[in-house]
Amino acid sequence: MDTQRKVTQKGQRARSALIEAALACFSRNGYGSASVADIVQAAGLTKNHLFYHFGSKEALAGAALDEALSIWRAELAMPAEVFPDAPRRLGFCLQKLSTGAQLPQLRLLAAMLLDRASLPEELAGQLDAYETELTEFWRRLLKGLKGESRLATQEKAKSLSASISCLLCGAALADDGKNGMFCAQVEFIGRLLEA
Repeated sequence: MDTQRKVTQKGQRARSALIEAALACFSRNGYGSASVADIVQAAGLTKNHLFYHFGSKEALAGAALDEALSIWRAELAMPAEVFPDAPRRLGFCLQKLSTGAQLPQLRLLAAMLLDRASLPEELAGQLDAYETELTEFWRRLLKGLKGESRLATQEKAKSLSASISCLLCGAALADDGKNGMFCAQVEFIGRLLEA
C-alpha cells in the first residue's frame, strides 16, 4: 500500500514556504529555541500544515538541512567541478562565496552545530553528514592544489578544510547583513590560500 500523499501545487507551495521559514528560524534561533509557532507564523501557515506535510519539527528540520545541502551542491560544489584545475575551482568558490551565496545555508549549519546537543539522534546524524560533505569538498579542493601551494600537503589540507568550514560558519552567524563579516572572512581565506 502506498502511503505517499499526492502533493498538489498548493501543497508544494506550502511545503516550500515551511522549509524556507524553518531555514530562517533555525538559523536565527537554533533547533531547540525555534518553536513550531514561530515557523508557521513566518511561513504564513498553520500548525496543521506543518504536521500534515512533515509530521514533526524534526522532520521539517531534516528537510531544511536537505534543502541547504541541495543548494550548496547546485550553486557551488557541482559548478566548481567544471573547472579543470584546482586554482580555478578555488577562485570560482571564493568569488561565489564573496557575493553572499551560501550565507543562509552556512548560517543554518552553524546554528544547528551550536545547538547539536539538543538535536534528536537522526537529525544529529544528518547534520554530521552535511558538515562532513562540506569539509570533504574543501579537502579535495585543497588537495588538488598540491605542488602549487605550501598549504596543500595532505595533512594540512585535511585540517585546513575543517577550519575553512568553521570559519565560514562562524562568519555566517556573525554577519547581520550590514557588517560584511562573511565577505571579509571569504577574502581572508582567499589570501590565506594564495600564500
